Formats: sequence, C-alpha cells, structure tokens
Amino acid sequence: MGSSINITLYIDGNTIGTTPYNGSLTFGNHILKIEKDGKKSEKEVTIAQVGGETNYTLSFGKNVNIDSEPIGANIYIDGNSTGKTPYFGILTIGKHILRVEKDNKIIEKNINISQAGKEASIVFNFDLKHKIGENYAGGIIFYVDERGEHGLVCAPIDQAKSIKWYNRTFSKKMITRTGIGKGSDNTKTIIESEGIGDYAAQLCFDLIFNGYSDWFLPSKDELNLMYINLKLKRKGRFSNYYYWSSSDDEHQAWYQNFDDGTIGKTSYYGDLYSVRAIRFF
Repeated sequence: MGSSINITLYIDGNTIGTTPYNGSLTFGNHILKIEKDGKKSEKEVTIAQVGGETNYTLSFGKNVNIDSEPIGANIYIDGNSTGKTPYFGILTIGKHILRVEKDNKIIEKNINISQAGKEASIVFNFDLKHKIGENYAGGIIFYVDERGEHGLVCAPIDQAKSIKWYNRTFSKKMITRTGIGKGSDNTKTIIESEGIGDYAAQLCFDLIFNGYSDWFLPSKDELNLMYINLKLKRKGRFSNYYYWSSSDDEHQAWYQNFDDGTIGKTSYYGDLYSVRAIRFF
C-alpha cells in the first residue's frame, strides 16, 4: 500500500501503522484510510482469491486540470486566487468552489473531488452564446443578435387575455414603428399620447415580473418573431388567439393571430386581444 510517507494508516477502523505499508489482508471487502494533520482519505477495496500482490495508493488530493475558452481567465479556488488558465495542480478530496473571471464575465462551479479516477478536467467556456428558446433574463429568448450576447425575451405567460389597445384619448399624434427593437419606443409613444389607463401598452409598461420592470409591448415584427421562433415550436404557452403589437397605422393597430400566424390591423376602438410583454437583455 502506497501514499506519502509517515501517514497513519487504518484498515477496517484499526490502526495498522504508517505508510508505506506492506502486509496481508484477508479475502473480501476492506476499508483503507489514511490520516494526517486533520486530513483524511478513504478507499474501499476488495481482496480476491485470484492474483498475487496488489498495490493501493491513497492520496489527500487529486490532479486537476482547469482550463477556459478563451484561456487567460483568473482562477479562484474556495475564494483564493490560484493563477490563470490553463492550470494544473492538486485539489484536496472533498467539495470546492471554483470561480473564473475574464473580461468582466464570471463563471462559478461547485465541484466534488473524489478518490475515483486518476485526474479531473474542468473547462469553463466564456464563448457560450444565448439561444432561441432559452430561459433567461426573466423570460424566454425569441431573438438574439449575431454575437449571441443580446436580444429579446418574452414573458413566459400572457399578461392579458382580453384587453383594449386604445385608451380613448389622444393628447398628441403618435408615430410608431414596426421593426425589431422598436417596441420599447412605441410603448412610450403610445403612453405619452394615451395617458394613464387600462390598456395594452400601459399594462406592459407597468409590469414588474421575474425581478424586471422594463417590459414593453412588442412591435409588429417583434410579435411575428415570437410566433415563428416560439409558438410554432410549441414554446411559450401562447394561446391560439390574437395578440396586440405596439405598431399602429392611421388609427389602426397591428395584431397577429397566433392560431395560424395571420398578420393584420384593426381599428383601435373595439377589439379586445391578448398581450405578451417583452424586454431587452
């Protein structure tokens, strides 16, 4: 049996001596344990009748390779600065908290180092990109930019099943847009014109949900992306009904039917449609 020298060895709970140790064990299962300076390490072994001499090595730690993509991340092990990736060293048996930092990004992992296996390899990836359908930033991602870092999420549930678009007052002429990224400005424009009330844009603007308070009513094109990227893939728990957008056109508001994807516009004044709020991340 091998390990570092002059470490107390126990077999099945009985003190045997110090390492290195040479001796015999009866056939069957045994518990080997080493202990020094408050550190302990155990291993269960089985002595079979076949075969000759067997060598066992116990260690208080394990070789660990910590890497990142890209390399050069600062490493902290249990809160202590350890160097930069790639890193090769020894971690003691037991639980540890690994944290790596690079370019203001932080990734943290809880790991458990066991006796099993020869070496542990841990890789942290800073290049992970957000994906459509991912639960993130208070909602479900339905649009990401080319770098995969920013985009739009929708709330995971409807904010209304039947609500009006128009608050029956115009204090100023509205100019709204239809494109991606325009819903936030549209929502503010509508509220500036319509004032305080119980209607679609105000509902989204006032929403505090999943820790976020910057929700807004989607533009026509943003609403369509929700239908294509989520509803058609059976994600997002959308109803098979009409949803309001924040885009308007000559006293008519754009909507989309989430049953068949039809896009149209209707008068401000009468219809009551569903609302799903969105936000940037």
